[in-house]
Amino acid sequence: MTEITHSGIITAIKQNIITVEIAQKEACGSCALKDACSQTTKQHQIEVETQTPEKYQIGQKAEVIISNKQAFYAALYGYIIPLFLVILSLFLSFILTKNETTSALCGLGILFPYYILLWIFRNNLKKSLIIKIR
Repeated sequence: MTEITHSGIITAIKQNIITVEIAQKEACGSCALKDACSQTTKQHQIEVETQTPEKYQIGQKAEVIISNKQAFYAALYGYIIPLFLVILSLFLSFILTKNETTSALCGLGILFPYYILLWIFRNNLKKSLIIKIR
């Protein structure tokens, strides 16, 4: 099984949760637009649940690992499904109302209940989305 890995530094350890800060600079070295890009210095924090937090220390280098399949599901829930919901609601509301303003509001408005549902089921999603550390 192929995996996606990111290197980072452990910034916090609380019970079984380890926080790893990842600097996103891997692909920027040869990019002509790296000076104008806001992505070059962004740092992301990822919380990883582990059964052996005593193996890790703050300041230690660590690798965060997720399978390609789980990364696809994360992208599906976070980006692909909302995109299709917006497009579908735009078309349906325009067909029903023939009003562009109403269609635009429906397109944006469909995201609110979708992300509320994701938030409600976040614990179920956390169980299915397994992020590992080594």
